[in-house]
Amino acid sequence: MKNLAKYFILIIPFVMIFTVCVMGFLVTPATPVAFAASSKTMTRQGDTIWFGYYPQTKATDDELSKMSATADANGYYTSGKDKFVKVTSAAPEHAYHNGDNDYLTFDDGTIPTAGATYYFKLEPIEWKVLVDDADNNIVMLVSKKFLDTHVWLSSFEKSPTRSSWAAYDNTLDGVPAETPANGWRYSEMRAWLNDGFLNFAFTEDEQKSIYLFANTHTIDYRADDENTIVNDYVAIGNEADYNLAGNDGRPSDYAIVKGTRWQYNNDNCAYFVNAYATGGFPENDIRGYISGDHGQVLTVNSAHAVRPIIYVKRGSIWARPLDAAVIPDAPHLKFHVAVVGIVADEFVRQAGQFSFFIDGPVVVNRT
Repeated sequence: MKNLAKYFILIIPFVMIFTVCVMGFLVTPATPVAFAASSKTMTRQGDTIWFGYYPQTKATDDELSKMSATADANGYYTSGKDKFVKVTSAAPEHAYHNGDNDYLTFDDGTIPTAGATYYFKLEPIEWKVLVDDADNNIVMLVSKKFLDTHVWLSSFEKSPTRSSWAAYDNTLDGVPAETPANGWRYSEMRAWLNDGFLNFAFTEDEQKSIYLFANTHTIDYRADDENTIVNDYVAIGNEADYNLAGNDGRPSDYAIVKGTRWQYNNDNCAYFVNAYATGGFPENDIRGYISGDHGQVLTVNSAHAVRPIIYVKRGSIWARPLDAAVIPDAPHLKFHVAVVGIVADEFVRQAGQFSFFIDGPVVVNRT
């Protein structure tokens, strides 16, 4: 009996080790699977990626009939399971009407009504893949739709210190003297994209999948001066970027009501390009896209359509088979405090007041 006990005592450690090994074998595979699932913040099918959320399509009559009378704690209206943003004063008719019985219409073919109240559904943002760099874990994206409108800069004056007839200064609070009005670094467009838009469209977890990149595709950049490089999460592209994107974007219903300017057919609209207006224009002008031509001119204090560009981590993308259902389910959706608000110009911010003008680590060198 003593011998049996002796053998039993000797066996116990091996049993314990075996048990731990078996349990480890059973438990370990669940850990990376769970981690992998949580790290996939976007869905891809072909050259389309769904990533983030933004108000886009106007509510249908059925959705309107079920719309909540008041907003929830986050500022959203609800109809069924969907969330909506309310805009109480649609843009004036001249934005989407050319005066010749031709209109920039909503996706359902109806014509916008100036001054009307609309509700817009929060929907996944569709992005078009422009560059897919597997070796460096980088994917360059441009939104398929023009998602919103915004001014480049609202506050400027004829320069009192620079003698050129073309010189106009940015007069936002906190901006260095003699900063050109059409510059990118201190523009309200940049402030909004990297603050208001970024924090509305993407959750905190989703933002971890977006690179901070060294942006050289700006009106400010000079190849002989590294101080002209800025670090951005979201940007307006230059001519090369939008030529790569192609002229296949159209404004969302929400962008139309926010004042997208109609351009010659139901899909074209005017939007900013991050470059000087060619042909000798003053600094309160900037290059713009009008009717298929990226060499046109737009004034910096006019609100025009926005088609953002971002760089994301390729490892954060879950690829769907090409024959799978197109629209991805998004049970992970977390709503932000509604900074979009209820009126049409709530994103205009003073660029000098924001801390995002940072000299943080450069993750992607954009060339």
